[in-house]
Amino acid sequence: MAEDQELQAMGVVLTALQPLGPDERKRVLTWAAQKLAIDAAVATTTAAKVEQKPVLTAKLDFSTDTIANIIGASSGPDLIIAAAAHLHFALGKATFSRHELASQMRAAPSHFKSTFINNLTSYLGGLTRADRLRLSGNDIYALSNKERQALEARLAAAE
Repeated sequence: MAEDQELQAMGVVLTALQPLGPDERKRVLTWAAQKLAIDAAVATTTAAKVEQKPVLTAKLDFSTDTIANIIGASSGPDLIIAAAAHLHFALGKATFSRHELASQMRAAPSHFKSTFINNLTSYLGGLTRADRLRLSGNDIYALSNKERQALEARLAAAE
């Protein structure tokens, strides 16, 4: 249960920090470390590591279909990940609803099958259990850090 609370807290922090720039993130993390009596050197080092790896410097202008091609999407879960990547990297959304994911899936005509929508609940559950997506609210999802970093590297290489 403590692990669930920790993951939930991490999701809240990530969502809050994503729209901020590197300097703003550093100030927020430093303030939080001081407020919570955490060794500031650890927080600063961690913040510096996060800030040193901006693979993508700007929003990508890739469609969901293009992202699906880049990642080799061949299943419903793959197309959901492509849709989530489009929402995150192209539209700048940190979180997205089930409806937004379904809409983006439909926007990839060369990959979309209507059966994917019929199985959406099952696919989303599997992606959440596999820690590819994080459930951050009622039918609200975000890419996990691990998945976001992997996608970022693949999409940056395709630019």
